[in-house]
Amino acid sequence: MKAFPVQEVIDLVPVVPQSEATRLMRESDALMLFHDPRFERYLPGKLYEYIASGTSIVLLDDQGESAQLIDELGLGWSVRCADERRLESVLDQVLARHDSHAESARAHSDSVSAWLDAHTRRQLVERFIALLEGESVTHRS
Repeated sequence: MKAFPVQEVIDLVPVVPQSEATRLMRESDALMLFHDPRFERYLPGKLYEYIASGTSIVLLDDQGESAQLIDELGLGWSVRCADERRLESVLDQVLARHDSHAESARAHSDSVSAWLDAHTRRQLVERFIALLEGESVTHRS
C-alpha cells in the first residue's frame, strides 16, 4: 500500500478491535478489497463485513463471484489494476462523492438488506442443515 501512487486517497489503519474497525469502515468513503484469481469462486468473510458497513467497495482484480455480487447489488466497482484509466476514474468518483457528501445517508437498498438477511451465519447454518437432512431449501437472494 505504501507504494500505491495515489496516497491521498488511502488511510492506513493499524490493527484495531472489531468495534473500532466497524466504525472506521462506516466512516470511510470507500473500502478496497484486493483479490486475485484464487477468489473467483469464493466470497471472503471480509466482503460480508464490507457489505454490512454500507460503504462503497472498490474490488481490485476480481472478475468472479465477488465482482458479480458487487455489480448485482450496486455496491461499488470492480476494477482490474492493469486498467489504470478505469481505476483513476473510480478513485475520482470516490473523491467526488467525498467532496459533495453524496453518501452521507448510507441506508441499504431493499436488495442489499435482503441479501444480508439471507446470509447471516444463522441462515446459512439452517440452510446447510436442511440440505443435510434432505429438506427442500428456499434460497432468498
